[in-house]
Amino acid sequence: MIRRLALLVALLIPAVILGAWLLSEQLPVWTAPQSWWISPTDAPAACAAVGTLTTYGATRVNETPTVPPAEALNRAEKAIQWQYQLPAPPERLSDPLLVRGSFNAEQRTAWLITAALDVGGSIVYLDATTGDPLAVIAAVSPSATCPFDLRGALVDMARSRAFLLFAGYVGVVVVGGAALLIWRLTRKRHAVSSGRHA
Repeated sequence: MIRRLALLVALLIPAVILGAWLLSEQLPVWTAPQSWWISPTDAPAACAAVGTLTTYGATRVNETPTVPPAEALNRAEKAIQWQYQLPAPPERLSDPLLVRGSFNAEQRTAWLITAALDVGGSIVYLDATTGDPLAVIAAVSPSATCPFDLRGALVDMARSRAFLLFAGYVGVVVVGGAALLIWRLTRKRHAVSSGRHA
C-alpha cells in the first residue's frame, strides 16, 4: 500500500509542476482586458480602452467607491467637454467600469468611461475616491472592434512547450497505466487458467 502511494505521489509531482508552468503561461492570456468588459456592447472606443487598461495594468474590481456611477458619468462629461473645448457634453457614453490600476505610479481605484465625439472618441479615467480626472485619452477609431480570438488563443496554447510537455507526460502516464492494468489482468487470467488445468 505504501509503495503504491509513493508511486502515485512520484507520478503526480511532475504533472503538478508542468500544470503550474502551463497555468502561469496561460493565465495572463485568459484574464487580459477585453472589450466586453465595457458595456453596453456598442460602447464607443471600447477597443481603444482595452489598450489603456493594459497600459495601466488595470483589472476589474467589485467595490463600493466613494464616487457613485452617476456622479462619475457627470464628471466624465465635464472632463471631456473641458479637454476638447466642446460646446456641449458628448451624447454617447459607456457605462462606468470600476477598475484598479497603476496611475501616476500609484495603485488607485478608478472609473473608466468611454465617449463618442463628433470626430473620434475619448477615454476617461476618474479617481473613484475623489472624482478627479486621472487621464483623458483620445481614441482615433471609436467604432473599431477587437473581439477575443478564442481560436488563436487555443492554438497558441496547444503549440506552447508547457502544454506539449504536460499533455505528453499525462499521455505517457495514462497509456502506461492502461498497459500495466491489461498486463496484470492477462497475467491473472493466465494464472487462473493454469490452475484449472493442473
